[in-house]
Amino acid sequence: MHALSLAADISIVPRVPVWAVVAAILAAGCVPARPAPNVVPAAGAATTADEAATGAAAPGGSAEGEALSPAPDSLFTPVPLDAAMMLGCVGVNPEASSPVCETAAPSAEEFEAFNAEAGRLQGHARSECRLLGDAVRAILPRVRMYRKALIKRIGAHRYYGVGHAYEIDDVWLVRVARRLDDLNGRTLAELNRTLRHEASHTIGATEEQGPGWTAEQYAANCS
Repeated sequence: MHALSLAADISIVPRVPVWAVVAAILAAGCVPARPAPNVVPAAGAATTADEAATGAAAPGGSAEGEALSPAPDSLFTPVPLDAAMMLGCVGVNPEASSPVCETAAPSAEEFEAFNAEAGRLQGHARSECRLLGDAVRAILPRVRMYRKALIKRIGAHRYYGVGHAYEIDDVWLVRVARRLDDLNGRTLAELNRTLRHEASHTIGATEEQGPGWTAEQYAANCS
């Protein structure tokens, strides 16, 4: 059975500068995000992170508020055929294909940050966040990065899809965008926020409000 979760952490940038918000690129709702102090200018608009970064030192030597450098393109390879079919990557000119069609393993710095996030969550005061920590720990071997966000324009807004999760043959896969676009990187704090959002789908969280926490609530409440 193949199932794609309608899940994505995304920033919305209108044609006039505003703070970014988090929403689901494949779902209907939008959830306001905390404004981040590290505003990165983009062409024609001001882009902000979906999660405020602290200045704390992160594993690997970078401060969490500093955007990561892009990995060499050679590290990115096409997704397997079953994922390619699900994500609309089959029969598309490689030069025009979506960023989600190629992935790479997390860098050593990113993996250390994700591993530390799993440990932090497993020791969280809230039971929901401890459950999420177990989910993050379990999914870590199947987390991959894609080069930059999937951009979608609707009306006056530009949506940056920075994460998604999907299930193939009962196995969950989590994907996290390393950058917003060619000009704007993402911080370790932002990557961890997306990881929380997407990993929550593996324990039943959805984008819509139901009996339990939504993916956005896991991402925010377990910060």
